[in-house]
Amino acid sequence: MGQFQEALQPLEESLSLDPSQNSYHTIQDLLPVLSKLGDKSRAKDVMAILLRLDPHNVTVFNDCFAFGAYWIKRTELLDLFDTLKAERSDDQLVQANCDFYSGNLLIRDGMEAAKRRYTAAREVFRRVLPRGHYVFRALRLALKRFPRERT
Repeated sequence: MGQFQEALQPLEESLSLDPSQNSYHTIQDLLPVLSKLGDKSRAKDVMAILLRLDPHNVTVFNDCFAFGAYWIKRTELLDLFDTLKAERSDDQLVQANCDFYSGNLLIRDGMEAAKRRYTAAREVFRRVLPRGHYVFRALRLALKRFPRERT
């Protein structure tokens, strides 16, 4: 009801009491409040928490991507994904998810960088996901944007 400052404390308290899987809905409520209050730094911290809830689940990446698309700089979102990727260097699925969503971020600025990320994601997804998984269709569509290399 427009009372963002009043909503902030209970949401932050709720998140501090349960920063686990159960905090997903709190985070979904907290991020728009932080946006309305202009607290970009805290919003990025909360987005980092969101990504770590379940980095195997693309929903957390989609939520970060959608929330940050018009407010958080792409380079800052890319930093969030790259930090997670570095933290979870032993987890191939997290690596691939980070590369795929980084490719989505980079597509506007750096076609070559985006292509590298998509290609890296595809290679890892091939090792960890079944052949008919929906991500391969998304990757094919994404990679069609790039001109084919001549050999």
